[in-house]
Amino acid sequence: MADGKGDAAAAAAAGAGGEAPAGAGAGDRGETESLARSQRPTSPAPGAPGLRPCLWQLETELREQEVSEVSSLNYCRSFCQTLLQYASNKNASEHVVYLLEVYRLAIQSFASARPYLTTECEDVLLVLGRLVL
Repeated sequence: MADGKGDAAAAAAAGAGGEAPAGAGAGDRGETESLARSQRPTSPAPGAPGLRPCLWQLETELREQEVSEVSSLNYCRSFCQTLLQYASNKNASEHVVYLLEVYRLAIQSFASARPYLTTECEDVLLVLGRLVL
């Protein structure tokens, strides 16, 4: 969207005080470019921002419970809802790298949570099978 890019440029200019100081060096340029990249509304930011903390919270809640079918089922359902939310981002289908990062984080998170899940819960095996695909 053209208006979204204008907003990002305006925000970058406002954050930089309108113009760069006379003594601005290469380090400042890197910060400005980083700021501009982080404010692009038309493409998802690399690293699926927000996904890692969401998955970490799910794992933390799982660790606080006894290993059971119920806790495993609840984790798997929340895990899948979270992944669906991030993977179905309106721009995600256009950005393969973003989707790869979502699934990379998901696989790492599920592997980390695995000791707290029971295979007596069918959803654990189902999620594992889907992540492998």
